[in-house]
Order: sequence, then C-alpha cells, then structure tokens
Amino acid sequence: MVVRGDGGAILPTTGYQLEAGDQLRIAGSREAAHRIELVNNINVLLYVRTGCEAGSGWIWRQMRAGGAVVDPVPLPPLTLNQP
Repeated sequence: MVVRGDGGAILPTTGYQLEAGDQLRIAGSREAAHRIELVNNINVLLYVRTGCEAGSGWIWRQMRAGGAVVDPVPLPPLTLNQP
C-alpha cells in the first residue's frame, strides 16, 4: 500500500510513480522485514535508485577522493512498523 498525503493506493498498478514523501505500508513476516531492511544499506539503496554499483570500502573511498577519506552521505533509515 502506498500512502500519499490524506489518501492512499492499495496495490498500486504497474508503472505507479512513487514521489517524495510517499510511505510504503508492507505486511509480512519477520523474515520479510529483515530482508527489506537491506535498503538501509546505502550501497543497496544507491544501486536500486541508479542502477550503478559503487564500492564503499576504505580503498574505494580513497581512490574516489584522491587520497582524502570520504564517507558516503547517509540516508534516513527505513522505518518498519512492527507490532
């Protein structure tokens, strides 16, 4: 389910466009909740958003920064409403 503002859309159709501020409501098992927590990983989230895979280890950060230590920009964590 997608909640947008005061309304919502149950089982959005194919091609439904998520917008900033939309909330996804997902029901499932604890195992499913654990699996969806993967999007809290910045690398997974960037890959899902852009299709580009970027190394995030210390060596890759060094190479991208030309020697300066750089950390990826943190995104807010995905919150799951569990009973």
